[in-house]
Amino acid sequence: MIAGSLMSLLFPEVCCACHSALADGEKLLCVECRVNLPRTNFHQFQDNPVSRLFIGRIPIDAATSLFYFRKQSKVQNLVHGLKYKSQKDLSVQLGLMLGMDIHQSENFKDTQVVIPVPLHKAKLKSRGYNQSEGFAAGIAAATNALSLPYGIERQVNTSTQTRKSRLERWTNVKDVFAVSEPLEVYKKNVLIVDDVVTTGATLEACCQAALDAGAESVRIATIAYAEI
Repeated sequence: MIAGSLMSLLFPEVCCACHSALADGEKLLCVECRVNLPRTNFHQFQDNPVSRLFIGRIPIDAATSLFYFRKQSKVQNLVHGLKYKSQKDLSVQLGLMLGMDIHQSENFKDTQVVIPVPLHKAKLKSRGYNQSEGFAAGIAAATNALSLPYGIERQVNTSTQTRKSRLERWTNVKDVFAVSEPLEVYKKNVLIVDDVVTTGATLEACCQAALDAGAESVRIATIAYAEI
């Protein structure tokens, strides 16, 4: 008990967003960040910046993001921690937060299956986990949907999307995804989730794979939306 208290004093748990020490009863995020992180509330509107990304590209039922993403921000701290510090509990917690929002939204009504955008096996091995997998699990738990952590497979290890144009991003991921469990997707309302959406090329390719497998509809949810 004393040793635990001493460790807490020497190495206090910090908020994943602002990096300030957490108070008693706080976990992963401090109360201030839970209240003040820049939520988009896109789930309340059929027409929003994320859904507009896919107009004329692929038919989606609904799209949303939990937070706005800006460089040098608390949200960037969250995303960085998820990608490079293996903060699995945080990914689930963020999924629960967004899941509780969309569970009340008519736009996401009757979502039946939640599938994370996959990492290629080589990247998964080096990183240790897929940050979108925990996010999907949290959403599924909050919405009473089925979580399929490996529902879509990345068949080709593509190069990084950073600094690519929208066309280059689409070309980079076209035809690299396939549904691994088509019977779980067929005639279902499927939600595809990822960490950050910018051009939407990867999400578009995953949604197309789900539609090709016979999904009734596809929806999109991400942790953050990055304006480009």
